[in-house]
Amino acid sequence: MKERLGGGVSVDFCLYCDPEKITNVQEHNKAWRDAARSLPFGQNVEVQYETRFDLGYWEMLPLFLRGNVDGVHAPTKGRDIASSDEPHRRWSLEETERSMDLAHELDAKYFVHHLTPQDDFQDRNRQLERGFKSLDELTEYYKNKGYGFKILPEILEHPKSPANKTESVNIIEKAKIIFNKYKMEEKLGFCLDIAHLWHNLKSLLPDRTPFDFEEELNDYISEISKHTSIDVVHLAGAYVEEGDKNQVHVTHAYPGLMMGEHYSQTSRCRIDEKPSSFNGEWMNADTVLRSIKSIKSIQGKDPIITIEAHDPNIENQLAACRKISQQYKTL
Repeated sequence: MKERLGGGVSVDFCLYCDPEKITNVQEHNKAWRDAARSLPFGQNVEVQYETRFDLGYWEMLPLFLRGNVDGVHAPTKGRDIASSDEPHRRWSLEETERSMDLAHELDAKYFVHHLTPQDDFQDRNRQLERGFKSLDELTEYYKNKGYGFKILPEILEHPKSPANKTESVNIIEKAKIIFNKYKMEEKLGFCLDIAHLWHNLKSLLPDRTPFDFEEELNDYISEISKHTSIDVVHLAGAYVEEGDKNQVHVTHAYPGLMMGEHYSQTSRCRIDEKPSSFNGEWMNADTVLRSIKSIKSIQGKDPIITIEAHDPNIENQLAACRKISQQYKTL
């Protein structure tokens, strides 16, 4: 049966096939078919599909995955719905519309997207204007198609937007205006990415410590829940390590593992303690899980937890889901 946490929280993981290793439709279909066959009965996933949609390969995915998908993540590699290059923005928009088609065909519950997915930050205000223009067009497309999944903006790494509580609230409120325009305000939600929030706290307020993060996270959850529902929580490696010039942010790694480490069913996933060999700032996963537990009491429903590691080894991902599930139940 599907892993359940406490009062019914689902533990999913991000299903991803590296587009750089796919050069034709045969390789594409084999990669996704093999990934789908590795999923045990009842284990759901969030699909992040990065192969170009205009190739048409994606149309085979429902044959492999329908019934195993909770959500779809909009593509980000090479796509930028807030691009200052209008032809590129239009193409990125079309790619995102196809990913919405995929979400519908997979019977997904939600669709995660980045409002400002690329690093074009000379003028964040104008970049956001373009992002909202695209969101309006995507919402109109969604409405005309009669789709039913929820649309979830995601908190992103600074300087992308939204990067903190204030920006998140502002974006939610502006998105509400767009959704109200199409009379579908109930279809708007939010995706909280723990590693992004942690990274942004350390980038914007470097004097803050992991001890402060639990308070910051609880405050963020409380405030966002006043404006919309937190439907999905992305859980990943959350720490910063002092480098030569910059702090290193690990986003797509397992909670409790250091950079360069690989997860296995026999490895010790350090969920609640800092490794003795690590000298940077470490975020304990059990701190995060306690805060996630509070979401149901605030908004009346559990979010879906998705481990966002992009590991091609499905067994590793399943083992991590079990580990997080077991840890959650002890809190």
